[in-house]
Amino acid sequence: MSSDDYSKRLTAALAELDAKGVRQSASRPPYFRLARHYNLQVRPPYYASPAFNAVFACMVFSVFWALAMWLFVWSKADITLKALFVQSVNGGIIAGLATALFCYLAFRFHKLTPWDQLLETETTDPP
Repeated sequence: MSSDDYSKRLTAALAELDAKGVRQSASRPPYFRLARHYNLQVRPPYYASPAFNAVFACMVFSVFWALAMWLFVWSKADITLKALFVQSVNGGIIAGLATALFCYLAFRFHKLTPWDQLLETETTDPP
């Protein structure tokens, strides 16, 4: 996707999210703002695919869960690296699936336009 096409779709998507009353903290989460700061072409979470949302949330949650649990619980317990990894990934899978489901349901609830159709609806509206 060209940079200009992405910019137009992103502008239309963010305007639609604002018009539908979606909070900016939900439509523009920290990872999205960070990615945009580095000029990465990522979609807002409600427009991203459920697979992307699930995998991304799984990875992020797993890392933070492992760090938090290691600091507060597992460092005092006799736990293997394999068990730490498995438990963190299991928690990440649950968090990822919950995030993907939430974004999918929110997309449907707010009746948002699919990403690929954002520019089409903008050009077909009568003046």
